[in-house]
Parts: sequence; C-alpha cells; structure tokens
Amino acid sequence: MQTLLAKKLNKDDVYATNLLKTAYHIAKRELPKEEMKHMLSYATNIGLSVSKESSPSYTHHQSVTELQNALSSVILEDKIGQIKKSTVFSFEVLKSL
Repeated sequence: MQTLLAKKLNKDDVYATNLLKTAYHIAKRELPKEEMKHMLSYATNIGLSVSKESSPSYTHHQSVTELQNALSSVILEDKIGQIKKSTVFSFEVLKSL
C-alpha cells in the first residue's frame, strides 16, 4: 500500500512540476497566457505526461497567473535569502538617456 501511494504521489509531483515548468516558460518568453493550453496539448501529442486527464486542466489564464505568481514568490524568496546570506553586495543604477 505504501509503495502504491508513493508512486501516486510521485506521478502527481511530475504533473505539477510539468505545469510549473510550462508556466515558467510562458512567462520567460513573454508569451500570452492563452498559449498554455496549446503547449500542454502539444506536449500530450508528443507523448509527455502533463496531466492525468486526456485534456489538461489549468489552462485558463487565471490558473496560469496563479502558477506564475507561485513561481515568482519562490524565486523572490530564494533571492532574498541569498542576499541575506551574502557578506557584501552592491547595487548598480544605470541611467538611460
């Protein structure tokens, strides 16, 4: 029973990780949030597991926004932690003409 539960959790983790990676890719490339459904559909067509359902969930723009907000919170928290641990840091201000 424990092994079956662990496999189920691992599979759900893979789905969640793939959704977050896709949301990150969309944000990084500055693509419209509507691209999420197309990217997940493409991934499913080439045999990647992005969802346990035949048609992937979490493709609505609000869902994509929530995924991207979660990612940005983690990145911000990590960067703040790195700054707090560092002994020195500097700011560079560039003035554009």
